[in-house]
Amino acid sequence: MKKFTLTEQEKTNLLTRRAMKNQYEYLTHLVDQDMSIYVEMNIKKRLGMSPTDTPQIDIDSGEVKLDDKVYAPTPEETAQITKGPTK
Repeated sequence: MKKFTLTEQEKTNLLTRRAMKNQYEYLTHLVDQDMSIYVEMNIKKRLGMSPTDTPQIDIDSGEVKLDDKVYAPTPEETAQITKGPTK
């Protein structure tokens, strides 16, 4: 296997680019986190959604969609339904 070495300038350029990429990723994370908090504290509150609701937001059109909830009984409720009413 052949082995080569980067020049100091190449190494510095690559390290600088990697550091810049890490900064962009960190900033992207902060913006995503801020958007999530904004949705939780403002949009969901204004629309009367519960904290467990997961809306689908189309920012370009301004449309907010929320899937209808389907009620699923708990295991205890299911057992009660299959047994019938308690005497």
